[in-house]
This record gives sequence, C-alpha cells and structure tokens, in this order.
Amino acid sequence: MPNITKIKLELKDGETFDKLYKENALIVIGCAEESIESLVNKFLDEYEEGAPYCGGLKDDVTVYHTIGEVINSIYNLHGDNAFQSEIGFALIPLEYFKDTGKLAIFRITMDPSRLKWFDDFVDNNRRREEEYANN
Repeated sequence: MPNITKIKLELKDGETFDKLYKENALIVIGCAEESIESLVNKFLDEYEEGAPYCGGLKDDVTVYHTIGEVINSIYNLHGDNAFQSEIGFALIPLEYFKDTGKLAIFRITMDPSRLKWFDDFVDNNRRREEEYANN
C-alpha cells in the first residue's frame, strides 16, 4: 500500500489548478474524498494483475481532491456546462505513475467518461462555455 497524501483544493488554490493543468494530471470525475484510497488501490490492483495498459502508481502518491462548486467557480462554468456542486474530483499528477505511456490506453479502456487528462477537461469545458455564452 502506497503512502497517500490527500490535498483538498479550494477556490484559493488557483495556482495549484494551473500547475495541474500544465502538468496534465489525470482527473477522475465522480470520486468522493472518502473513495481516494480505493481509487489508488484500483490502479495498483490493475497494475499488479498485469493489466496490459495500466500505468501503475509509485510508493508515495499525492492525490488532490475538489468538488464541482470549486471547479465551476475556478473555470466559470454555468448552466448545462456546470457540475453538481458536491460531485467529487480526484486529480493525480502524472509524476506519480510508473508508466505514463501505458496510462493513456488504460484511461480509454477503463472509463473514458470519468478518467480524463486535466488539460483536455479544462479546455473542453472552456470551449463549451464559450459556445454556451454565444447562444
């Protein structure tokens, strides 16, 4: 079992959101804070069982957690483009994965609607928000 450091992200953490965006963290949509350990274990189990595309995790992992209310505020999401206030988001920087090359395929095969690259997640929501504002 790795050592898991959990960091809660709030509105004041804009710089951390920017860093996670630039480093292209993996975001897990719909992950409650109390489910972080099971999420990490899922990645470890898949890797140890020889899942052909799992990137595995290192021994020390930092997982950031936030909620929809914060995501909506940080990225100015509104209407149909906004998330439910209490939905959870876990963000894992790529530096904590053993093999990021395999992670891309793992993300697609496991659950592409919940596992996304954070920069894609942000850019797609910004684009939708622009479309929403123009209609």
